[in-house]
Amino acid sequence: RLQHNRRETKCVTSNPGRKNICLIFSDQMRKDRTRSFRQIFRDRTRGQKPRKNAVMALEVVLTFSPGAVPEEQLKDWAQDNATWLRKTFGNDNIIDCQLHRDEKNPHLQCIIVPIDERRKLNARAYVGGTRQRMSELQTDYANAMAKYGLKRGICREITKARHESSLRWHERQAQKETRLRAYEKVFGVEETWDFDKFLEFQMTKSEIDKKENSTAKETIETSK
Repeated sequence: RLQHNRRETKCVTSNPGRKNICLIFSDQMRKDRTRSFRQIFRDRTRGQKPRKNAVMALEVVLTFSPGAVPEEQLKDWAQDNATWLRKTFGNDNIIDCQLHRDEKNPHLQCIIVPIDERRKLNARAYVGGTRQRMSELQTDYANAMAKYGLKRGICREITKARHESSLRWHERQAQKETRLRAYEKVFGVEETWDFDKFLEFQMTKSEIDKKENSTAKETIETSK
């Protein structure tokens, strides 16, 4: 992830023509800019041997809905994010923080080695403890960004949403785009679409079979 953050590996969604900005919080971060994660981790943990199932790093992505923060406010937004990150995770724990402007929506991506007050590797101290901890962090972050007119998303307890990998999300978007283009060939431009027919067109074969089987069952029961 550190290589992805630095754009040392290819990012298929990035635009090389837009320059990213590396935020520096300390002299140590400046020294670590060309070092590998293994080297940085060894120094930050002072050579301690982590458990096999230990969380060696946290990746934090800070962003907003497209267009919610104007370009002229982006620098101030990034600085306020930096303040929140340092307060929440500790200045010395942040090993890399990049303002990615090369993707569709600007965002901050930060890599953190979670060292607690005892100088032990301890991700639980920051993101664990209670089942509500992650939600609390999101609420605290939203409060810090309220000056930009940003609001917190709806809690998962209400939406019942589940985490989805970025790869799976992009796959779904590509599938949706393919269906939309196919629909246009049959029914014309979006302004003339019949919404009910559109929903029916989007149904997968399994959904269509399920619907047909259900209709057939209702017909049999009616005939009885």
